[in-house]
Amino acid sequence: MSDRVACALADRCPGCPAIGDDAATQATQKHARVASAIARFPELSAIVVPRVTMAAAREGYRTRTKWVVDREGRIGLFARGTHDVVDLPQCPILRPALSRVVTALRARVNVHAALLPSVLRGVDLRETVHEGTGVLVALTYERGRTPRAAVLDDLGKALSAELHGLAISVSSAEHDGSPRVLGTYEVDPSRARLDRIGEGPAFYAAHGSFVQAHRDVAASIHDRIAHAVHALPRDRSGRRLRALELYAGSGALALRLAREGAHVTALERFLPAIELARASAEQAGLGDRFRAIVGDASEVLRPGEADALDVVVVNPPRRGLPPPTREVLVRSKARLIAYVACDPQTLARDLAVLARMGYAARSIEAFDMMPQTHEVETLVLLAPAEPSPVRVIHEGTLADGTRWIAVDKAGHEPTTPHPEHVLCLLDRVRRLPGYEAATPVHRLDVGTSGVCLFGARPEDVAPIARALGEGDKTYVALVRGLPREKGTIKRSLREEGRDLPATTRYRRRSVVSGHGLIEARPQEGRTHQIRRHLASIGHPIVGDARHGHAPTNRHFEETAALDRTFLHCARIELTLDGTRHVLESPLAADLALVLDRR
Repeated sequence: MSDRVACALADRCPGCPAIGDDAATQATQKHARVASAIARFPELSAIVVPRVTMAAAREGYRTRTKWVVDREGRIGLFARGTHDVVDLPQCPILRPALSRVVTALRARVNVHAALLPSVLRGVDLRETVHEGTGVLVALTYERGRTPRAAVLDDLGKALSAELHGLAISVSSAEHDGSPRVLGTYEVDPSRARLDRIGEGPAFYAAHGSFVQAHRDVAASIHDRIAHAVHALPRDRSGRRLRALELYAGSGALALRLAREGAHVTALERFLPAIELARASAEQAGLGDRFRAIVGDASEVLRPGEADALDVVVVNPPRRGLPPPTREVLVRSKARLIAYVACDPQTLARDLAVLARMGYAARSIEAFDMMPQTHEVETLVLLAPAEPSPVRVIHEGTLADGTRWIAVDKAGHEPTTPHPEHVLCLLDRVRRLPGYEAATPVHRLDVGTSGVCLFGARPEDVAPIARALGEGDKTYVALVRGLPREKGTIKRSLREEGRDLPATTRYRRRSVVSGHGLIEARPQEGRTHQIRRHLASIGHPIVGDARHGHAPTNRHFEETAALDRTFLHCARIELTLDGTRHVLESPLAADLALVLDRR
């Protein structure tokens, strides 16, 4: 018997791109996504990805859906590659309660004042299951056309009366003019409903707040995390474990950890969700060991507040963890980090960074959170470990005994100690045998990766630095817009009150989504020379926060997971004792990932 799910609109609807594949094929594809992402990063070579934990319910599982309403009253999703709405009168993956509500809403479009398609742009539905089944309905309207609260109340009562056994709560959002469903929610806590995930306590669900698509799979992930927390050794003082959850949503997992004995701080940017999490904690009698804060960890936590935590749980959006948040995780010195990810590629990028900063994956498990799609949810448990070793490109000894080494510097890694960063490249180089007194010959910017040179001792630096000054350096950069195929930038750069001559030659290698991937060769080594020169001709490096174009940087961060300057020192050529050395570094894995996503 086939376990494929049938849908008459599968050829037009983009919601289930893998619906034509059986469960085994989907499992293989999801496993390959995670395994290939992990394999990209050398720091993660020890990780073996097990088989995907498949969902038992493969249809009728989805607890939340966000659909579009067009001016003809069609309710569904945009057809592939268009903004034409595919009307979805029946959807095989929705929970039955959501299907009933969609059917009732569809019948009212064009006849109910609150559902006129001329003003209604989208519907956002979420099932709740505590003390009976309910549905949170958020209706998105054109700006300035949102109905009064009394009208929404009447609609909710009418739907509840028609759909026997369902409690309906209706809220509204204002459409921001973009081709998407969600808008700006104004959440009234009185419209919230209690929900529950697995063995966790009841919590108030907010309109518009994040929730996992598959309730049973989410419960399995919560169980794994709770079990890992319980397994942590306790000290003899009997103090409670201290836990921090970032991207906490409505606090379902944080409340469970608090109920099971931990002191928990929950952070979330969506204010209504945090307000309801506080109310949930008070109702459950957990107010003395549950704290909810609005904002990002790197912005909200005071210095030292994240120190000495036992557990940190993170469940970020697709673009992964911002660099400052990764620093917070490491500074916390947590005994356990539980990382839940919906994007295998940004997960792998973040795991590689954490490995360099002293946290290694202890276990990894992938889950089929969204059957009939290629999406996969991954849980990684991390524990403190030795920082991953630096990759050595070349080691050399000159005739006079001078010793030097070329290594591969990662992005987000300062060459030398920096107060905003836990570790630096110099720390990792000095862990190599014989390089305990290593000293940098030159420095790459924090956000620049690639070939970096060190002398084994301070006295070894000078001869290598002279050779480097006479040698050639080639960088790879992705720049905004399309520069000429090749060019030379001769422009003085001001340093320490003086204008110093500077020349940078470049050659365009390829075109990436309308932007130029170039090779740049600076003739000198002025501060930020390549970055300043390229910005001066109207082609700043993508991701450059200081000299770049902010809207372009945001676009690449959101769509391609670029979280640093796209600049890589790919090759250094220098002559020592009459021998020409060519030192090369392949494009850093996180930058190669950006190119793959364009």
